[in-house]
Amino acid sequence: MSKTYYFGNDGARLTNQFRSDSQGKLYYYGEDGARYTNQFYSNWGKVYYFGNDGARLTNQFYSNWGNKYYFDNNGVLVTNKTIVIEGIKYIADAKGILRKV
Repeated sequence: MSKTYYFGNDGARLTNQFRSDSQGKLYYYGEDGARYTNQFYSNWGKVYYFGNDGARLTNQFYSNWGNKYYFDNNGVLVTNKTIVIEGIKYIADAKGILRKV
């Protein structure tokens, strides 16, 4: 599996850092400097997910393991909350699994 790295204008590789691109997409480069792709990131008591293109999911659904999840406008996995998305009401449990109400 190939990995993607980012080097700043000074030539230094990003490590344990976020980077925003010109379109406002947010990426994370881990301890080894590789961009997070199709993986979760936990910090500050919150859970985030970086998708196929490496960008953080924001205001987006995510489906896996037969479940549906939602990441809010801050990219945080919604948990223990009732939300309405596109006129449909959902309840997110403690793990973020959505159930239509």
